Amino acid sequence: LIQLNGTQLVAKTLMAGALSFSSKYGEMAYTKTKFAIDKGKILGLVQYSTGLKDKLHLETLAVHPNEITGNSSHKGIGSKLLVDVLREAVDTGKKEVVLSPTRGAMSFYEKFGFKEDEGYYIITTKRIQELYGK
Repeated sequence: LIQLNGTQLVAKTLMAGALSFSSKYGEMAYTKTKFAIDKGKILGLVQYSTGLKDKLHLETLAVHPNEITGNSSHKGIGSKLLVDVLREAVDTGKKEVVLSPTRGAMSFYEKFGFKEDEGYYIITTKRIQELYGK
């Protein structure tokens, strides 16, 4: 469960089919998708590949537009989903989390400790532990 302002959101994980994606970080084997759900309504989701030996590849982080528009402080759904995946990377023995953010999302990921490296954004699980515990 993911806590958001005292409300418990269900984080459900689904497995997706095989991918054929390669990068300088290697081959991805499969994708997981976690959903933030409240009262049967999907508020956001995060998709990531864990098939790399020592890396977790974050593919998609999205929040439903109704959950962010008109609210200058936002609701923290994307942040909670991201931290949940970062903690999973630590729990499963990954050494890094890797992503390729859009220009508009770079500052969001930088707030969580990601650093740019040749077009990718990376955070080590050592840094995740320093920032978020575990």
